[in-house]
Amino acid sequence: MELYVDNSRRPYFVGIISPLVAFAAWNTYERWNSLPRNEAQVRFVAVALIILFAIWCAFAKETWHVDRNSIEHRVGVKAWAYRQHFKDGALEIVLNHWTRYGAPCFRMYVVVEGQRHFLIERDQATLEQLAAFISSYTTWPIKEPVDRT
Repeated sequence: MELYVDNSRRPYFVGIISPLVAFAAWNTYERWNSLPRNEAQVRFVAVALIILFAIWCAFAKETWHVDRNSIEHRVGVKAWAYRQHFKDGALEIVLNHWTRYGAPCFRMYVVVEGQRHFLIERDQATLEQLAAFISSYTTWPIKEPVDRT
């Protein structure tokens, strides 16, 4: 079974950051000859990295392939994806910290051989539903919630 993380809000991020990147690129281009060589190169690299990050945000997908006794978590653009594959694990929901507005921050982890591997961050009710759903496919146990604050 394939699960997809909703990325419908990403174009808004790209739409907001694009004018800023365009301004930074234009500013670097206009000042290229008047800036010290090192500063011009640093600005060029910074703008290029921001452009690549914006492209990544616009087109990257986050998916989970859930099977019996395994989860594969993929983040990326087609062939350029980061993949993590887990077998023989358990699911754990952790209260990681509180936001400065007083809202709790929960994360779900896969625990394999005593090591936690981060999967997703959401509110507690959503993570409990997702953990129950994933557990029904993987047959992995759900560990008792932990408070790490």
